Amino acid sequence: MKIKDIRSLVQTRPFRPLKIHLSDGRLLKVPHLDYLLFLPPVAGDIFIVVDRGGAFHIVNAKLVTDVEYKKNGS
Repeated sequence: MKIKDIRSLVQTRPFRPLKIHLSDGRLLKVPHLDYLLFLPPVAGDIFIVVDRGGAFHIVNAKLVTDVEYKKNGS
């Protein structure tokens, strides 16, 4: 997936929680926009997801296989 596509998905208002599936089988949950950080364009396709435990995951957008939205924020 391209970083611009992911940026576009999270700009939906109101923000809806989402799940990001990675090619290695990991699933990253983004309950709120505060858990997601986009880097300046010089960083390329890299973004960061912070989990509820405070750990952060540096992700290359090219390794994203799917993004699921929770319906109606549920």
